[in-house]
Formats: sequence, C-alpha cells, structure tokens
Amino acid sequence: MDGVRFFYLCVYKISSLFCNRFVIAHVLLIKANNLLNL
Repeated sequence: MDGVRFFYLCVYKISSLFCNRFVIAHVLLIKANNLLNL
C-alpha cells in the first residue's frame, strides 16, 4: 500500500505541475467571461 500511495503522490505532483498552467488559463477565461457578461 505504501508503494502505491507513493506512486499516486508522485503522479499527482507531476500532473499538478503541468495542470497548474491550464487551471490558471481556465480561471482567467472564466474571469474574462464574467467581465464580458457584466
């Protein structure tokens, strides 16, 4: 179980590093849409 947990933690950290850029871009798009709607 410890090896599996460590594996998932590594995958989560690596994926989070790559996904941070996409999340920030997504949040910026949502803010831009809110400004356009207002």
